[in-house]
This record gives sequence, C-alpha cells and structure tokens, in this order.
Amino acid sequence: TNDAAAAAAGDYRFLQEPIQLAMESDSDWLTPLHCFVRKYCVQVFCATEKDVAIPSKGKRKPIQVGQVGIRCPHCHLHETTIST
Repeated sequence: TNDAAAAAAGDYRFLQEPIQLAMESDSDWLTPLHCFVRKYCVQVFCATEKDVAIPSKGKRKPIQVGQVGIRCPHCHLHETTIST
C-alpha cells in the first residue's frame, strides 16, 4: 500500500500506527484466503512502551521499544485490554 511505501522511504522513522501487510497486487499472486489473512489478520508495527510491558511468551530476547514486528491486530487488542 502507499502507507507502507511512505513509511519505508528515506531515513528510518518510527511507525506511529501499525500498517497492514496487504498489497493491492496480492490477488494477482495469492489465494483468497491468503489475501484475507494479509489484509485483516497481520499488521506490521514498531513496539512502544505499552507493547514492551505486555508479557511475550516464547521470546529469546525481550522486546525493545522501536523494534519492528508483525502481530495479529485482534489478539493485540485483546492483550492490551487485559493488561490495562
């Protein structure tokens, strides 16, 4: 998407808001199920202080502020409501 291209352009910037993994050309290359997952079930984000405070299971190293990752937006919303 244009959001992803703008976020990647130039010097490194902290992503203020998560962006979806989907691209307009996904339907040319992927199955409808994979298109759905990329559009609604996966987002790219930069970890914030709030993200670091949420317990993360199975991580070898602790999450750091500014670290880039992928997550399920639905599970993330559930985790943030439980931890607050």
